[in-house]
Amino acid sequence: MYLIMNFKEQFEKDYFMGKLNEKKLIKYLNDIDPETYYLCRQRYALMDFKKFNDDKFLGELKSRNCKKDKWETAIISTNKIEKAIKDTNGTLYKFYYLYEDGLYYYDFNKEDIDNGIIFKDWWCRYSRGQEEKKMVYYIPRELLTFITDEINSLN
Repeated sequence: MYLIMNFKEQFEKDYFMGKLNEKKLIKYLNDIDPETYYLCRQRYALMDFKKFNDDKFLGELKSRNCKKDKWETAIISTNKIEKAIKDTNGTLYKFYYLYEDGLYYYDFNKEDIDNGIIFKDWWCRYSRGQEEKKMVYYIPRELLTFITDEINSLN
């Protein structure tokens, strides 16, 4: 016998996995650069983490249940990219992707949108048992920079 999760249960499982991975990432980053990064505590914060004493940095982690090369692009919510587009303070928006085969990052660059390298389009998934459709930005996997695969074995 196997257990079939409903949408809410699958969503909560994915949310919990994302929260665990955020803690894992912060621990990893702080092991390299001690006491520099901290998680945003609000449940619906636009970005996941910041740096102490640095209001020009915002970080976001996207957890993925596949290997980096499974898809041609990584995706990110439109609200995160559009916040970065509108920013006039020179803030660095760093988007991390934790795949099964390692941790990668992309430093947001508005020119990538202006040049059509990063683009906005519809995205849809059915993996939670129902259709989820929304507008996202697509980031070509070639723009992702590998950091480490050691993080995948951390607890």
